Amino acid sequence: MKIEKILPRAQETILLFVWLFALGISGCDPQGTNIQNVSFRNGIQPIFDRSCVECHNQALANGGIQVQDYQNLMSSISMNTGNPIIVAGDAYQSILYDVISTDDFNRRMPRNRPPLAQESIDTIGVWINEGALDN
Repeated sequence: MKIEKILPRAQETILLFVWLFALGISGCDPQGTNIQNVSFRNGIQPIFDRSCVECHNQALANGGIQVQDYQNLMSSISMNTGNPIIVAGDAYQSILYDVISTDDFNRRMPRNRPPLAQESIDTIGVWINEGALDN
């Protein structure tokens, strides 16, 4: 096969990936979903109750994190970084979003359990981006 035929096809493929990433179709962008107006009480707390509160509660508080209610969640500081785990309005700067969305098995939460469903990850990301409100 001639190089002239291969090169345009490779360029098309690269441009397609760049275009998809720019649109946020990479699966990592909570703003690329149809999820909106997320309620902490009805959308976020049930996720934490199912998947997180067993290890991140008042009695255990693994990593200094408590997710049993809004006040404890928002006042949780990462023992690793000394920073709040949520930056209201910016999921990508939030430690919480980072550890639930990472592909790194050694950092991902919940630890030693299946990862959260992508819809749950997106819901948490959108809630954070919407201001992480107590609603």
